[in-house]
Amino acid sequence: MTMRPVLYSILLTYANKTHSPTIDSKEFINFLTKYAQKCAGDQPEWNRWINDTGKRVWEEIEPLKAADKCRVLAEKGGNKIFLPNFYVDLLEAVYESLDDTAGGPFPSEKELKLSIPHDQVRTLSVITDLFVYFDTPDIEPVPLIILLFPLGLPSAVILPSMIPRRLAEAAMLKLRYYLRLHDNKDYLQNKLIPQYDGNENQLKEIFTRIMIRPLDCLSSLEEGEDFGYMFWIRFCSITRADILKANGMQLEDIAMLQALYIIEVMNAWHRTRSFKRKAQVIAFSELDIQFEQPPYAFSMDEIVQFTNSKGVPLLGQFSEADLQDWLTERIHSNTANELPPLLLINGPDDTKRYIKKNHYHEYSLKFLTEARPLIKRTLMDRWTEMLKTYGDEPAMEKDEQFERLLKRLAGELCPDLMAVMSDKKLYLVCDEMELNANPLPANTRFFSLGGDLLPMATLFLLKRKDIISEIRGLLPFWYSIPFFVAIAAFFRRLKNLKIPVGMSKKAQREGPANGAARSGIEKGDKSRDRETREAARKLESELVPYGDTIDDYLESLENRWNTLLNMEARQNLLTDVKTLIRDRLREALRGQKSVFTREFLEKIARRTAEENPTLRELKNQDPLLQYIVLYMTKILLQPKF
Repeated sequence: MTMRPVLYSILLTYANKTHSPTIDSKEFINFLTKYAQKCAGDQPEWNRWINDTGKRVWEEIEPLKAADKCRVLAEKGGNKIFLPNFYVDLLEAVYESLDDTAGGPFPSEKELKLSIPHDQVRTLSVITDLFVYFDTPDIEPVPLIILLFPLGLPSAVILPSMIPRRLAEAAMLKLRYYLRLHDNKDYLQNKLIPQYDGNENQLKEIFTRIMIRPLDCLSSLEEGEDFGYMFWIRFCSITRADILKANGMQLEDIAMLQALYIIEVMNAWHRTRSFKRKAQVIAFSELDIQFEQPPYAFSMDEIVQFTNSKGVPLLGQFSEADLQDWLTERIHSNTANELPPLLLINGPDDTKRYIKKNHYHEYSLKFLTEARPLIKRTLMDRWTEMLKTYGDEPAMEKDEQFERLLKRLAGELCPDLMAVMSDKKLYLVCDEMELNANPLPANTRFFSLGGDLLPMATLFLLKRKDIISEIRGLLPFWYSIPFFVAIAAFFRRLKNLKIPVGMSKKAQREGPANGAARSGIEKGDKSRDRETREAARKLESELVPYGDTIDDYLESLENRWNTLLNMEARQNLLTDVKTLIRDRLREALRGQKSVFTREFLEKIARRTAEENPTLRELKNQDPLLQYIVLYMTKILLQPKF
């Protein structure tokens, strides 16, 4: 026996000698001491194991335990050393060269002189179990597998990692060995020729491959095509019949029968897989067709519900994992300077949808086309109501404010449109269409030549002055007379800003000097309060959608940012946020001389959300900031704030 003076190699060699992964520590130490004394003369490196052998063994076994190469089992008769990888290492050595073992049967538990514990092995019948195991190899992972063959043939011990490819290679090499040994290739070929009228050349070719390059035969077997499938059925049948006719079986006959059974099972399994692959190809083709149908963009929940032309669910013809792989491949496979054929896009509330690249512009344009009359109608209703009461808002006078109003209305009324317009992929798709000599009509464009999103007014085909003119044309003629409108607006503002009479009486009861001073201060305060509330009213008209009240819209925004499910926690958070907003607003207005603006409130809102850890961690920041600004507006509308 020759071994390296490394402890694990010594343990493994000793375990092979005793045919067991469990080693008695005392016996092993005695053996190692004697063996080291015997070898030290010719190999000085063994000297380290002669003295204090036991101490040195237990010292060097610690790192092996840490690496799980061995375990120490405490038993009554003394400690045992267990090698958990013993069987795997042994079988890997046995199957290291399949050519060398091609002439004999697969090694059995008896031949290897092993007694494998039940928890270390799984027994499979080649006829009834192996086919199923191919599809579900990891249900019960074990270090070893025992294959049971029919006709009383010896069993085989193999490694799970050999299934299916290496097991098929071993079977194919045994087949070649048998044909060479008995020189019966031509005999078997001639027996099969009558069944291959017109395909004799193909038959001769596959026999030639078996004799020269047997592993190449696995390719035709794995493809599951008609010729190869029928050949292996017929070949295995007549060869097995010839072997069983002979009187007495030699080792090579047993090896050949084992190989034939394995090849038959694998031939049937690969044939089944071939049918499944073809069915999957058809199913995925039908899935691809589904993406050509409106509405073009589909969530995963919708995709798994797709059916074929006969109403059969496609998901039954491929697994969810196959579907995910198919989708992933298509959203990542792209050629140079081109987007992938399938895109993953975000919808409202971050919903994920899949859409074909060539339909993305059409899909987005549909939302824009539907939004144009909706936005115009909403704007017309909003401004008609204002003009009827001789009111106005900044968006009527300034293009910048008009643009901001259109964007807010689009965000509230057309979330799908805003989702696609904020997606960079839409620009890339449009740009690619232009590069492919497919220019877009002007009224279907989303982006300028420089790549910027077109103004909202341009997208919605709206002009501020034209809308106002159209509204005035629908109203009675006096709404178009500037002088009359100005007088009516003046009296309306005057009515809204009347001062309570009781305040002047209170001033009269003050002394002339004090009363005059206090009156002056109160007049200044009242004037400031009136200006604040008037500014707040204008801001309310900008922020609150037409038809909603400020409280209704606040509740809508709250439901978007306050997503806690526990009602008590939800209410506590809302109370804390309202208190924080009031405190921040008082703090910000203290010393503020000029009347507040929308930008001023938005600045407070951003600072409030950024500086508070709880608010900063909330997911939906946009509705939170809108809520803060609108709640401050509501506070400023109150007379006694």
